[in-house]
Amino acid sequence: PATAYLGRCYRMGRNGPKDVAKAEALYVRACRSGWMPACDSAINILKEGTTPARKKAYVDFLEEVSATGYPYAMTLLGVELLVSQFDSGLERAESLFEEASEKGDGVACVTWAQVLWAKGSIDDVPRIEQLLKCGHADKSSRGLASLYEGVFAGLRGDDNAARALFEQSYAEGMEEAGAFSVAFGYPL
Repeated sequence: PATAYLGRCYRMGRNGPKDVAKAEALYVRACRSGWMPACDSAINILKEGTTPARKKAYVDFLEEVSATGYPYAMTLLGVELLVSQFDSGLERAESLFEEASEKGDGVACVTWAQVLWAKGSIDDVPRIEQLLKCGHADKSSRGLASLYEGVFAGLRGDDNAARALFEQSYAEGMEEAGAFSVAFGYPL
């Protein structure tokens, strides 16, 4: 933890000059030592990069941390692989979402529900509903889960449930819920 806290000092410029590169190195080191909050910080710094080399460093780090079974990294790596042009990337993304969902990562649950929904198989509906419940159980993804559960309710014609879910999603901080509400013709 001390290594990560030192990284935070460098990131914020506390008690010295701001040095994001040093902060990143310290976060990565703390993560590799098993301090998971440092993994989140390292991921966030690496994600900010816009050059191809930084993007590669970000994905490589996600690969490394995902190999430890960390759900947050698995979810983000799955998102990166979702846009892959190769079937193997898509298959791996699905596998990562499934595994992270089984570990209770709400964002993975909701993302996996969206992927299954996009496949269009009626057989996946019970699994989608289960995944959205998983999304509700994770505080960090409740708003997102409510949003998509509202969309699914609206599509099946349950206007009362859809409106209530959009309102719940908005209350959880998902401003997009207003746009979805308008798209379904519900009053704001």
